[in-house]
Amino acid sequence: LDVIIPPLLSVTIVMHALKTNAILPLDVIAPLPPVLVPASRISHYTFNGLHNSQSIITLSYNSTGDTIFSLAEDNKVYITKNSMDMSLPDIYELPRTTYPKRGTLNVIKTGSNFLYASCGADLVIARKTSVWNTVKVLLHFPAQQGKKNGATTATAIDPSDNNIIAIGVEEEKAILISYQQQKNQSFSGRLLGHDGTITCLAFLESHVLVSGSQDGTVVIWGLRKETAPNGKDLFYSKEWSEEINVENVVLSLSCDTNSKKVLVTTPTNLYLINCLTNPPFIENRKSSNFSRFVSASFSFTFQKIFCCRAGDIWILNNNLEVVREFKIDMNSQSTCLASNPRVDEFSIGDTQGR
Repeated sequence: LDVIIPPLLSVTIVMHALKTNAILPLDVIAPLPPVLVPASRISHYTFNGLHNSQSIITLSYNSTGDTIFSLAEDNKVYITKNSMDMSLPDIYELPRTTYPKRGTLNVIKTGSNFLYASCGADLVIARKTSVWNTVKVLLHFPAQQGKKNGATTATAIDPSDNNIIAIGVEEEKAILISYQQQKNQSFSGRLLGHDGTITCLAFLESHVLVSGSQDGTVVIWGLRKETAPNGKDLFYSKEWSEEINVENVVLSLSCDTNSKKVLVTTPTNLYLINCLTNPPFIENRKSSNFSRFVSASFSFTFQKIFCCRAGDIWILNNNLEVVREFKIDMNSQSTCLASNPRVDEFSIGDTQGR
């Protein structure tokens, strides 16, 4: 039985992980017009041509897993239904900012109608009514004199309180904690502990933040909520922290909230950190001998790990053993990866806007 993959307009390669342990080549990238693909292969489809061939910066799913949000160097977010139909995506153009080639993307709420996004010096919230529009600029990070900072490098939203946002900023070693108070988003704390720019952030659970940096360390932070002297405003400070040295710039973080494990990607290694112990420790490590790692993430069931490298894709088990490997189009390189929060599926963006 063969499966017909129709021509699609969009931005990323989407793959559904099969349960087999066979190592199969990924040599079928869906062209236009449709092509027949054996059903025994991994199910995948390619979205082409929307970001004007601009490199994808980051990807995110909404909480129900039926919509993919992609942010590229063209300063636009494309909102694509995660289905094999011919519907055109929605487009949200971010406000003009100083550094359009930097950005983070977070999708919140239970549907597809809200997102936090940054692409340069502005952190904005956007909402869809009939079209996508900026509701407000939550925060602005102006460049300091003599420095080029002002671009957000990472954001994370507390899973239990969407008003709490952790933010990393270009050339800023501190993590900024922002909290919405009286309908205004404001800075409500700074976490100091890294010696380099913050590259990625993720919440392991409510009030437990994980950060990675260019300094080659991962820090796990316990946040404490306090009341300001005026008795009204809230702010957040460090209650405790633990540092793990991974000896290279941290590219991505993925958290398993059930087992309290953190998956860390560096250019040369994957690390599995066990946070149930005190202090946390590196439980396992996987090295790349050929092409560099780009990003990795736990699957929805936490039974698999999806990993993209510059030239191929791995599916690993929880012992970081490779169970499947796929080659991708050698005319481009992977730039980012996101896992579906509802099914064992992942999406990959590349340098050609796919």
